[in-house]
Amino acid sequence: MTMNPQNYTPYQPSPRTRWEVTDPVAFSFKRIFSRTWHVWIGVTALFMVGMTALTAAVIAPVAIRTAGQENPQLGAGSIASLVVFYVLMIAASIYFSALLYNAALRETRGEEQTWGTVFRGVPIGRMLLAFVVVLLAMLVIYALLAAVMFLAFQVVEWLVAVVAVIALVASIPVVLVLTFVQMYILDGYSVGDAFSRARRDVMGNFWKVLGAHILLSIAGYAVALVTLGLGLVVYVPLVTLGTVYIYRMISGASGDSSVSAA
Repeated sequence: MTMNPQNYTPYQPSPRTRWEVTDPVAFSFKRIFSRTWHVWIGVTALFMVGMTALTAAVIAPVAIRTAGQENPQLGAGSIASLVVFYVLMIAASIYFSALLYNAALRETRGEEQTWGTVFRGVPIGRMLLAFVVVLLAMLVIYALLAAVMFLAFQVVEWLVAVVAVIALVASIPVVLVLTFVQMYILDGYSVGDAFSRARRDVMGNFWKVLGAHILLSIAGYAVALVTLGLGLVVYVPLVTLGTVYIYRMISGASGDSSVSAA
């Protein structure tokens, strides 16, 4: 693995580093459009092409078999194909997420990613754990929300709208916390520690984290819009690198290592 090569400026650990909401965007663009741009964009493009090919290989035959039928019905073979398709899609998405986030975590430690290193040590197990944990957390939250809205409807109908507005506002910090729960799990923390640290660090830097994510989204969508959708291969690594940068900064604020802009 190439460490601190010539003409490459790493982000070095610093126990207390001040950062601004624009720093994650600057970090992401600097890394994506560095001399290793082809790694970040190439890996993302490979995943997108692979998903497109998989979709065409499975969905096209099913569509052809049901074409022209007034009441199309799926046979056992078609249903089995769709089940396999969705399983493969989920598995591929988990692998790709693990690969990209792991590469971004190493990038923030000053390890330049190359085609020879980006596929090494992909934490598929920890990404799967993070996926399951976040999915279960979301299911619990949705179940509680449904129960509260049902009770509100029993009291008075307009109360449902009030609950919905409150839930919408509350969902913002919840989504941010769950996003960083994944980061902590990928970085080796236990599930309990991941929830505890994510809640503390995100809420302790809430407005910065929210503002940085908004700017990342705007920058990514702007690139995708200007390039008529082709910029999606930039959007994905852009948001990933920016999110990991934020993670390094807020985890450093609680005593862990962080990164400072070079």
